[in-house]
Amino acid sequence: MKNYPLINPKTGKEVWISRSVAVAVTVFSNVNGKDCVLANKRGPGLPNHVGQWNVVSGYIDYDETLKEAAIREVFEETGVDIKNCNILLHCVEDDPKRENQVILFRYYCWYAGPHDILTNKNCEPGEVDEVKWIPLSELDNYEWTSENHKKMIRTIFLTNY
Repeated sequence: MKNYPLINPKTGKEVWISRSVAVAVTVFSNVNGKDCVLANKRGPGLPNHVGQWNVVSGYIDYDETLKEAAIREVFEETGVDIKNCNILLHCVEDDPKRENQVILFRYYCWYAGPHDILTNKNCEPGEVDEVKWIPLSELDNYEWTSENHKKMIRTIFLTNY
C-alpha cells in the first residue's frame, strides 16, 4: 500500500494514510500465589486467529498517545485498569512483511490490583470471547496466535521479574 493524502472529515485538514500503528500489552500479576499473564481469546467478530489466545492488543486512536492506547485497550478487552501501573516499552516491531503491515509497540507491566474484575463487555461485540489470568506454568496448554507469543511472554517475565 502506498501512502496517500486524505481530507479528515472532522477537521477538514489533510492527513496521510499509511501503515497502522498498534500496541500490545503483556500484563503480569500474581494470582493466588502463581505468576500469571493477562490474556484473551479472540472472538468470532475478528478476521483471523479466532479462538486463539493472545495478550491484549489494538490500534492507536487518532487522538491518543501510545500509553493511553495501551491503557484503553487493556480496559476495553479485559476490564483491568492499568493506568497506575509502570507501563514499560519492551520493543517495537516494524517489519513491513508483518501481518497487516502494522507497526507494533510492545509494552509490559505488573498489575497489583483486584483479579476478579475480568470482563469483555467494554470491547466491540465479537472481539473477545474470553478473558483470564493464565499461569505462566500453563502457557503451553493454550493455543496462541503464534508460538512467538509464548516465547515473548516468557522472555519479558524472565528479563524483568
